[in-house]
Amino acid sequence: MALLATEKLAVRIADVRVCNGLDLAVDAGQCWCVLGRNGVGKTTLLHTLAGLAAPAAGTVSMEGMALQDAPSTVRARHLGLLLQDHSDPFPATVLDTVLIGRHPHLGLWGWEGPDDYRRAREALAAMGLAGFEQREIHTLSGGERRRVGLATLLTQDPAVYLLDEPTNHLDLHHQIRLLEQLGAHARATGKALVMVLHDINLAARFADRFLLLFGDGECLHGDAQAMLQEGHLQRLYRHRLIPVSVSGTTAWLPE
Repeated sequence: MALLATEKLAVRIADVRVCNGLDLAVDAGQCWCVLGRNGVGKTTLLHTLAGLAAPAAGTVSMEGMALQDAPSTVRARHLGLLLQDHSDPFPATVLDTVLIGRHPHLGLWGWEGPDDYRRAREALAAMGLAGFEQREIHTLSGGERRRVGLATLLTQDPAVYLLDEPTNHLDLHHQIRLLEQLGAHARATGKALVMVLHDINLAARFADRFLLLFGDGECLHGDAQAMLQEGHLQRLYRHRLIPVSVSGTTAWLPE
C-alpha cells in the first residue's frame, strides 16, 4: 500500500489550477521531485499533501487512511513538511528547536526522554551540526538554519518527507551531501521523499520519479527516463533545454 496517494485530486490557488484529477502513488524508498515554473502551485500542492490546505476535489490518503480522517498526531508521525523558510519568533537553543520534531511521539503530558535527545543529537550530527546544540537559533546563518530544519524533520522521523526547496541557502557541498543523505535514508528505512527543486540537474541526479506541473491544471508524472525529455521540459519551463552527456549522465543546459 502506498505511503501517500492521491485520487482524482484537484488543487486550486486563486485563479491557478495546480492539478486536475491527479492519481499519484508514493511508495517506500522512492524519491519524487515536483518541477514547474514559479507560481504554478508547487508549494500549495505540498501543503495539500500535508493536510494544511484542503483540495478542491478528490482525496489524499496515507497507507489507505483518508488524510482528513486521521488525527493530527497520526498525520504528524506519518508526514513531515519542510517549509520554504523558517520563522523563529522566540529565543531557543538549536537542541530545543530540533526536539520539536519529537512532539508527535510524546503523550499529552509527556516530556522528552533520553531516546528523544539521542535522536536529536544524531540528526544534528547527520546535518554536520554536532556541537551546535547550545547555540541560540537566531545566531545561525541561513544555511545553518536550513540544516537545523532538516535535522528537526529527521528527529520527527516521518514515513514521508515533504520538502519545499530543501537546498535553499545551502552551498554546493551541502546541497549534494544533504540530498545524498536523504535519499540513502529513504531507501534504507522504507521512507519516501517528495521534494520541490528548481535545479533540474540536482533533481535529475537524485530523484527517480517526477511530477511536472504545467500551470493550467495539467500534469504529468512517471519515472525519470520518461519525464526528463526535451519536449516535456521545454513546455514546462517555456525555454529550450539542451541535453549534454557528461561522464555517462545527462545535464540540462538552457539554450
